[in-house]
Amino acid sequence: MASYAYTAINADGLELSGELQAPTAEAAREQLRVRGLLAEQLKELQADGSDGTGAAPAQGVGGFMKTVKPRALQVFSRQFATMIDAGLNVVASLRILEDQTTDAYLGAVIGDVRAEVEGGALLSQALAKYPKIFSRLYVSMVEAGEAAGILDEVLDRLAT
Repeated sequence: MASYAYTAINADGLELSGELQAPTAEAAREQLRVRGLLAEQLKELQADGSDGTGAAPAQGVGGFMKTVKPRALQVFSRQFATMIDAGLNVVASLRILEDQTTDAYLGAVIGDVRAEVEGGALLSQALAKYPKIFSRLYVSMVEAGEAAGILDEVLDRLAT
């Protein structure tokens, strides 16, 4: 299966960049479409992760890997827990958090996570695509919360 670097636009007009795996370019475009993204640019990556132009591979939203301050992640987790506890579904909660976050990078990541979940991925699978933001422990706890039906409690514990 080939890897593709992409630049796409979401429904809000926000430009997102990332990397995905698909058997063909057409299949990669379809994956983006399912996520609610319109592919602007799609390049097949070489085995070393480059696109053949000498450019570095796209990593994370915006084309480079960043981290998020622990406080921003704590606020995200606490607000997410509160919304899930109040009865909102995961996608609606992520949409609200995407709009409300003051960290632009975290907002873009949340938007990408929301698109993945809308496309049928589990929340834990979508979070796992950002290991610099969501640690293995964070992702594993979310996965356990999903399986046990106590996602709100787990998110609250993560915030603590």
